[in-house]
Amino acid sequence: MKIWNLIKKIFKSTCVYFTLISIVFMLLGIIGGNDASGIGFKSSALLFIPFGICMALAQELLCAKTLSALTRYLGHCAITLIAFVVLLSANADFTFAKLIVLIVLLLILYWIIFGIALLIRRRLKNLMEED
Repeated sequence: MKIWNLIKKIFKSTCVYFTLISIVFMLLGIIGGNDASGIGFKSSALLFIPFGICMALAQELLCAKTLSALTRYLGHCAITLIAFVVLLSANADFTFAKLIVLIVLLLILYWIIFGIALLIRRRLKNLMEED
């Protein structure tokens, strides 16, 4: 029964991520003109499903308390990176060098965002403990 609940949870999260990324690409399309490909995005809507699954798996891995913190963070980073590389580079004309640069930039962006989130979380936790 535990596996079934996990599958349902991942499916629900996948639906949420699919909806959010679809809305973002639609808004980018509205801003950019006719469609999102006019501003450099050549992704198919079918790629949003594997992206959503990867993000849902990353979320579940990050919340898994049975694993060590390092394993959770590195796994979350790897799955998130894979999701974004697949989404952004699927139909694009990337050379190997451009793909490496994309991966490095995504890693830097990931750790900046994740670091800020951890600092905010730690600060809020300290504030709650002081009260």
